[in-house]
Amino acid sequence: MNTKKKMGLAQLRVGILVIISIGILIFAILMVSGDLPFFGDYIELKTRLSDVSGLKRGDEVRLGGVGVGKVKEVYFTGIPKNQESKAGTVEIVMQINGWARDRIRSDSEVILGSVGLLGDKVLNITPGTLQGDPVKEGDYIRGSQEADVRTLITGANDILANFTTLSKLVTDITKQIREGRGTVGKFLYDEAVYSNANKAVVEAQELMARIREGEGTVGKLINDPVLYDDVRTTVNRLTDLLNEVLSGKSTVGKLVTQDELYNRTNKILGQLENISARLDNTVAQIERGDGTVGKLIREEKLHNETLQAIASINRVVGRIDRGEGSVGSLFQDKQLYNNLNNASSEIVKLLYDFRQNPKKYLTVKVKIF
Repeated sequence: MNTKKKMGLAQLRVGILVIISIGILIFAILMVSGDLPFFGDYIELKTRLSDVSGLKRGDEVRLGGVGVGKVKEVYFTGIPKNQESKAGTVEIVMQINGWARDRIRSDSEVILGSVGLLGDKVLNITPGTLQGDPVKEGDYIRGSQEADVRTLITGANDILANFTTLSKLVTDITKQIREGRGTVGKFLYDEAVYSNANKAVVEAQELMARIREGEGTVGKLINDPVLYDDVRTTVNRLTDLLNEVLSGKSTVGKLVTQDELYNRTNKILGQLENISARLDNTVAQIERGDGTVGKLIREEKLHNETLQAIASINRVVGRIDRGEGSVGSLFQDKQLYNNLNNASSEIVKLLYDFRQNPKKYLTVKVKIF
């Protein structure tokens, strides 16, 4: 009986020892993995992203590439009101070791990245600077995302699609060229185009040969010394004329260089400006109804009187045209016109005769009583 008791106590002791050993091992594992926050110095920080790409609880958190904690929670925030507020709909709680808190500042940034080819997710925090403020428990850090493999593959697919389209276009263009269609195709495969091009080259060569031989205007200009001398003389004369103008000689030179002419021109322009101002003033007075012209335009009474005077003049002119009255008879009666013309002729003859023989008309008679 005593032996059985002793064996039972020994087994109990062994069992307790095994349980304690297992507990110590589990505690050590949890301490190493960081799953015992109550037994260490930790700080919780938060960030928000629009897409976490499979990030889950327990994924690693790094500071400048060095592991400093893990992801504690990943959950959705409230439903966004619109597309503009859709960014940051997933909130991430990070558990960071206390020794790293001094290097995390308000200007730090949380970047969602991937590790390895399998795409395991990791949060990398950029170290802060002295310009940023130290973080406190529960502070939010600005979040951003790197281009993951899925995004790169999507972009690569778009690029490949564009390359496929471009390759098809190049193939079609090459086919058209080989079939002799289009400008390039005709130029490469059409015999007529080749013949025309060859003919143009031959004509150009002949033209250059004629120019070298001095034929034609261009050939003479290049090869004829006399024509060259004439052109050079003309250029020299133009140069001399320009020098005379710049030196103030001749009328054009004086016009360009003399200040007196400039002053006169400036004075004339000033006078023209004064005349323009006076004209503007006169027009303004007329529009206001000042002066005779203004009253004639603005005042109804003067306007009516003017119209009446014009009507009277028109009536008088009408009577004259019809030959009425003395003046009308004078203008319209041919007999009166002829009589006046004859009288005028007789008066002219009388004056002429008087000048030639004045004694004939001047007789002095002396009577003695």
